[in-house]
Amino acid sequence: MQRPVLLLFIIGILVCSCSRSDTPAPVAFADFKTVAHSHLIDIEEHTADRTVGGAADFVYKGGKPLKRIGGGVQMGGVLWRHSGFYDTVMYTAPNLITIVSKENLDDYNGHPNKREIILENGLVKQKITYDDAYFWSYTDTIDYYYDAARRLQRTRQRTKHYVIERNYAFDAKGNLRSILGEKKDRYDNTVVGTTEEHFGGYDDKPNPLKGICLWQDLLYLTLSANNFTSYSYRGDKGFRDITWTLAYDENGNADFSK
Repeated sequence: MQRPVLLLFIIGILVCSCSRSDTPAPVAFADFKTVAHSHLIDIEEHTADRTVGGAADFVYKGGKPLKRIGGGVQMGGVLWRHSGFYDTVMYTAPNLITIVSKENLDDYNGHPNKREIILENGLVKQKITYDDAYFWSYTDTIDYYYDAARRLQRTRQRTKHYVIERNYAFDAKGNLRSILGEKKDRYDNTVVGTTEEHFGGYDDKPNPLKGICLWQDLLYLTLSANNFTSYSYRGDKGFRDITWTLAYDENGNADFSK
């Protein structure tokens, strides 16, 4: 009798262990409400054109983002913005999020711009972006790596033609200071471009947007403990130097809608 009891006890432990390991870690999503276009920074490279972007409103349920409303499309050399563009967010599996672009406009047929975000231990592990605008569809993939403090340390992106790596450096206060990027030819490994980004002018207020971000043009706002007010870029897209004067709400939190 002792052996069957012991066997059942061991099986029970294994089942409980497997159940615990399969349970997804809690995810703290960045709490976007409305973000003004002036706060957005987007240097990710993808073959498929995006239609959702720019100043946007967000819809949440149970602490999870369900929709991002607002975007634009290039028409006749002009960026045409419209609230009829929106992203829907679907929680496909415990650690898988799927984002698809949609529109409710007449005389315009957009592309789904499907993205899949894979989570691990409550952090983004991988993002897959589908190029659905062409018949020769393919994907590009970004892998995310973190340090012991769960700060983003490095990303590695594989596109159709290139491998792009970015290294993120934080200061002792947990604020992002720089990102150094290198772009290599995927086939012969030659360096075809580099980028250098710097962040500064941090305030002493907690960052209200810190958390998991599902959109590339909002990522930088979510990484630091405080809020930056200056940004510089040098790379194959030219150069950019910008500064902000942050507005604050009645609770002293940075208000990114202004």
